[in-house]
Amino acid sequence: MTNDPVRDADGFPVWRVRVSVGERTCLGCGETFAAGGYCVVCGLTPDGKRRKDAPASVLTESYLRDGEWER
Repeated sequence: MTNDPVRDADGFPVWRVRVSVGERTCLGCGETFAAGGYCVVCGLTPDGKRRKDAPASVLTESYLRDGEWER
């Protein structure tokens, strides 16, 4: 990776996002959480129990382009 930021369509820099090893992103709300965890926004019922029907999640780095993230 270079130190030059990725540029958007207008030429403005898109600064890097710091991503933890195994970090995941909720597909319901975009909240991030640690590997093996769950989204505290979408993953809990109003009484604080874990939802069985919580939205799926993906590895955060899987949808970022090369140069948009760092460890």
